[in-house]
Amino acid sequence: MKNKSTLPFQKVLALLSVSSALLVASVISGGAVSASTSPKAGQPCPTVGDLSFDAVLLCEKFGSARVWTDNRLPAGNYKVGSEKLLSGASAFAGVPMDKGVQQAVKEINASGFLGKGAKIQLITRDSGGKADVAVAAVNEFVANKVSGILCCALSSIAGAVSQTAANAKTPVIIDAAVLPGLAKPPYVHRTVIMTGAKNGIQWQSAQKMVKAIGAKTVVIPETSDNQGMVSDSVMYKEAVTQAGATNVISVKTLAADTDLSGPASQILALNADLVIPAMLGGPASRLIKALKDRGYKGRIVGNYGLSDNTNFNIAGASLAGVVMPVIFDPDKPANQIGKDLVKWWRKTNKGQNPSVYPGLGYTAMWYLAAGIKNSGDGKAPNVAKALNRINKMDTVYGQVRFDGGQIGLTKSITPMFKVWQADGKQINWDGK
Repeated sequence: MKNKSTLPFQKVLALLSVSSALLVASVISGGAVSASTSPKAGQPCPTVGDLSFDAVLLCEKFGSARVWTDNRLPAGNYKVGSEKLLSGASAFAGVPMDKGVQQAVKEINASGFLGKGAKIQLITRDSGGKADVAVAAVNEFVANKVSGILCCALSSIAGAVSQTAANAKTPVIIDAAVLPGLAKPPYVHRTVIMTGAKNGIQWQSAQKMVKAIGAKTVVIPETSDNQGMVSDSVMYKEAVTQAGATNVISVKTLAADTDLSGPASQILALNADLVIPAMLGGPASRLIKALKDRGYKGRIVGNYGLSDNTNFNIAGASLAGVVMPVIFDPDKPANQIGKDLVKWWRKTNKGQNPSVYPGLGYTAMWYLAAGIKNSGDGKAPNVAKALNRINKMDTVYGQVRFDGGQIGLTKSITPMFKVWQADGKQINWDGK
């Protein structure tokens, strides 16, 4: 058996409250904890609801005492439903996300994280981005008495789908949708960092570019049938106006659009200094190629979805000069979790770097696994209660916090800005 300080679940689930300073201070390289400070079942613990760094022991109250308890589950299969985008316009994101989920399940089951003989049984359904299919999948998961559900890569379906599960008192982990306000504990949690929030990294990248080039006319093409992208469009408009742009124009597109020549021609006619697509990655890449093919010479700022290698397969060298804010740098991972993810992805994908997408699926699955482990029985309502007690978590991005079921950045994570090169590489953006 592996030393417990190197188990996959140990590296992922560093779930601590602010008051667990004594444990944080004990962390050494590689994610290990010294033997003298490593908690054991039955020992005193700091704050009810804390989860230990190395063994994922839960701090619980018995009478007036607080002690660490080991909540490993009885042997058996614990079902998890996973609604994914394995086909359709957003499969470029859904497929790597699904691979991240599957890798997490593999690690969870191999490590004995849930308990001896206790394993995750993953039930995956492809919605293709269709709301009615996604709702049907969730109803199927609920009927199968799953412990929890991973879902909702698209904001356009996230609200209805997650509410269906919440009504059935089954916890949902939203793994990619970015529409504000979706997290509603105890049944709806989100492990997606909101890069499109006001003053967030997308806001910052837009403002930096406006100031760098003195942009006055800014065009914001948006995926108008995706609520998350519409929300981003509103955010971008406020950001660039505040930064000094005086002529800000929206151009509407659709998620399923494959021919972006019309919007590209419209944008060229507007003589834009800067284009900021509030769009899904695939359509944005097609628009950028259409713009460059027609002679656009201005600058372009995209969202993190443009960082995935599949976008270069679509647009090629047309992406050169496009700036993107990112929270996961495969060339400089924040921690050992990130390093391991990059190593696994490169090994299974011909040496290519991963984008954020496999990390989204991987993180969501480990978060749900923590809730299942500490639920006592794997039953959905109790899993929801366990998830609601998580305060902090180490992820591929670095350490994150949870507030009202929503993941958020901590000071350990430094936002980065990358720029595509004509050869398909990405380098740090110098702000010019």
